[in-house]
Amino acid sequence: MLQSLLIVVASGVGSLALIFRELRRAPEGYEDEHGFHIVIASLVPQSPP
Repeated sequence: MLQSLLIVVASGVGSLALIFRELRRAPEGYEDEHGFHIVIASLVPQSPP
């Protein structure tokens, strides 16, 4: 009983970690009436600190 609960919790935590990792690596973008546009970080002007 305890072992199966541990397996379920471990797989849930692993799934969440995978989702967060993939979301962090996803490109940023926006959608308007012309479609979805990906924003390239190197082309976005950075404000000086």
